[in-house]
Amino acid sequence: MEKLRRILKWLVAGVGALLFLAVVIVAIYTRTENFTHWLREEAITVVNQTIRGTISVDRLEGSVWSRLTLYNVTLRHEQSEILRVPRLEVFFS
Repeated sequence: MEKLRRILKWLVAGVGALLFLAVVIVAIYTRTENFTHWLREEAITVVNQTIRGTISVDRLEGSVWSRLTLYNVTLRHEQSEILRVPRLEVFFS
């Protein structure tokens, strides 16, 4: 019985360490250029599917955890430019 407890204790400690490592890796990855590019493409695709017209964003900066800054946001409808914002800051929690 004592051996089983020791094995379970090490198993729980190992799973906890793996979860902690996964969180650290995700936190680091979300600050990379590759993730920022992917996020911009996904966000534009989702928005364009939900609105009439299209939106475009040249650049995206910031943290997906608290604040994003979008540069050169353009909203078009039927080939007409409706809105152009040079810099748009979005805060969330």
